[in-house]
Amino acid sequence: TGDEPDSSGAGNGAVGGAGITTTSDTSTDGTNPDPDSNDDPTDNNTPTPVSPTFTPSIGLAKSSSITSFDADSDAGTEGPYEVTFTFNLANLGNIDLENIKLTDILAGASPKFGTLESSNLVANLDAGEYQLVSLSATGVNLNSSFDGDSTSDTDVLAISAGVGTSTLDVGASASITMVIRVYDAGTYSNTATVTADGANGSSVSDVSDSGTDPKGTGGDGDNDPTEANEDDPTPVVISSSNLKLEKFQIICDDADCVGENVAVNSVKTDLNIKTVDASNGSLKTNFIAYTITAQNTGTGAVTAWVFDPIPSPTKLVASAQTTTGLLCSSSTLSSVPDPVSAAAALASFKASFSACSGFGSLSAATWVAMDYSSASNIAGGATETMRFVVQVP
Repeated sequence: TGDEPDSSGAGNGAVGGAGITTTSDTSTDGTNPDPDSNDDPTDNNTPTPVSPTFTPSIGLAKSSSITSFDADSDAGTEGPYEVTFTFNLANLGNIDLENIKLTDILAGASPKFGTLESSNLVANLDAGEYQLVSLSATGVNLNSSFDGDSTSDTDVLAISAGVGTSTLDVGASASITMVIRVYDAGTYSNTATVTADGANGSSVSDVSDSGTDPKGTGGDGDNDPTEANEDDPTPVVISSSNLKLEKFQIICDDADCVGENVAVNSVKTDLNIKTVDASNGSLKTNFIAYTITAQNTGTGAVTAWVFDPIPSPTKLVASAQTTTGLLCSSSTLSSVPDPVSAAAALASFKASFSACSGFGSLSAATWVAMDYSSASNIAGGATETMRFVVQVP
């Protein structure tokens, strides 16, 4: 057509690269692209200097929990007790960390944990001693010789030729779980210390803060865990609790046990107890008043139920001696279900009890109990008393 260009490019609708130029520029340091104001930015190409600031930082938190109590017939009201420590480490800086070392001194006088008992056998642990039960970790390398005793080895993490083998990249974290066993109840506390080197050669350290946050819980929450109030010792408070039960009986000639007592604190295996009325020689109907004392010989509160079956062939009766809050059940169980292997059965057994004062026919009761749980627990050093009276047929 007439308006289309020919192969030479002539015509009204010419197209192509005619009049287009290409330009470029190399950056120059600063904010002004033409600092010499000559309208030619291409003659300004000063390199922009980069001088990053590397700030190494490492944080350590240490928490504790009482994980078990192992009864020891020789220990009385004391342990052994198992305590779990959890260490949380974190690289809080902007440079990788190496040569990480962590020390924790467990041995020593109060508030530390006493003398190391190197054996891991519970039977070998005595008063004033501790044992290292286990040590595990993720993200760091452990020292298999650690025992917490300053005379032997207090390095929790592995060291080779004087250099810690553990490292933490920027933003990385690690955790350590340590379980120790102590004999005595009481209040303990200690801190651990971690040191590390930045990849630029600078060194950092931190004293553990109680809790789980490596940044510390008492400061401003920044990435500097070395500030004031961010190095609190980790407390371990072990309150001993031991329930001592004793049962006494008084044989009476009336249900309120206000008449002549026939016997005091006597142990009778034959419950067909009859005494003679001296005035006319006839047989008396006797009553037995039972008293059960629950004494907490430890320092911590005890939550517990105290159960007692009504001995056959006696029958529970109303009496001024009956303890306020006494509970009754007509359960046919012959023994109390085990709290571990039969927890559901124990819960059902407890649910069968109701207040004796509204039980109806007391003679139908087969069990009595007192509930010392929740708010009505037995405080350390306190003694609670449970009394009830049965009639001998």
